[in-house]
Amino acid sequence: MSPIPFDLVKGTKFSDYVASASRLTGGKVNNVWRISRTNPLDTVVLKHAGPTLSSLPDFKFSIERMVIEARGLALFCDIPMHMTTNTKLQQASNFRYYDKSISDIHIPRLLHFNETVPFIIMEDVGSLPDIYKFCISASASASDLSQDLAFICKRVGQWIAHLHGFGRKNLAKLKPLFTNFPARSLLSEVVYDLVCTRIIDNTSLVNKHELVNKIHYFRNVVQDDNQATLIFGDLWTGSVLFDKCKRQLHILDFEFADIGHAFADIAHFVAHLLPLHFLCNSNYNPNTDPCPPHIVTFLISYKQTLKEELPDVFDALISSGDLVRESTVFFGIDIARDVLTGNWCRCGATEVNNDTALTCVCADVWLPFAAKYISGCSDSLFNILL
Repeated sequence: MSPIPFDLVKGTKFSDYVASASRLTGGKVNNVWRISRTNPLDTVVLKHAGPTLSSLPDFKFSIERMVIEARGLALFCDIPMHMTTNTKLQQASNFRYYDKSISDIHIPRLLHFNETVPFIIMEDVGSLPDIYKFCISASASASDLSQDLAFICKRVGQWIAHLHGFGRKNLAKLKPLFTNFPARSLLSEVVYDLVCTRIIDNTSLVNKHELVNKIHYFRNVVQDDNQATLIFGDLWTGSVLFDKCKRQLHILDFEFADIGHAFADIAHFVAHLLPLHFLCNSNYNPNTDPCPPHIVTFLISYKQTLKEELPDVFDALISSGDLVRESTVFFGIDIARDVLTGNWCRCGATEVNNDTALTCVCADVWLPFAAKYISGCSDSLFNILL
């Protein structure tokens, strides 16, 4: 049972934010509200972590995730004076990691953090659509939407490249702040374990046992600290809000930030962009049609930013080819997991997000495609990074 937001703010400098509380949707992890006061009129966002995923209460997720999120937000702002006694939060803020080279990307300011409950209060950036909602509800022409997506993907590619570069250059100092064992445990359970179970139980793929063995192997061998960096950890279409009027992006939800591998950000983002393109374009088939231009833009933007601005990081993360190989396999795992839990149906045969594996013609498109990537295909769309 989630708490009452007004009870959480009692005794804080936000105790007068009791005029209204509206629950926000989009994420699946925490309880999130927009709370307001009337004099003067203002709103903030309150985010509370329970012991399980808010949308999947059977899956436990340590409340330590809120500590990681607070530190992630603190990287991008000066924390309020009342939080400076939190040593590790102050250490994160002391990095002064303000990526002014991409002025049209904004990270909400951290305003309050209660580590005991735990919850955070942060800046309210407004009622803006995330990438998924923006594309699904877009009333613009196809050319306008294509231009918007190119802008979004280019900026996100630059931003995540800079974050990975910052992580590489400050790895020793960041490890104590961002090593995220709860996120790794959840990833193992809701991605690797779940997809293996669903592949065995719900598919007629002739090579399903081979695929499961490849997934187990991948999970066990991708542990090379020589390629570790700071990762966002949950870069998907729901974590990026788009203000079309101001041409500005807002990036949210740092609770999965970790010291990990770049593929976790690169492949995960593409694993949401490509199926979204499939939903919005009735004739698109990823097995036969080329990679959509905005995804190409994202990958090229990431690559060029590292190569031109951070060549040492480019050499460490991309030159060996490991990022391409790892992104290819993880992308396939991500796609398979979503399809086997009821996502990415455009034919209307399956209720959206009902946790039941697709069995319609959309599954016939996605499952062979995912299997090909899990197997490490040579024509991977991630070859663009080389």
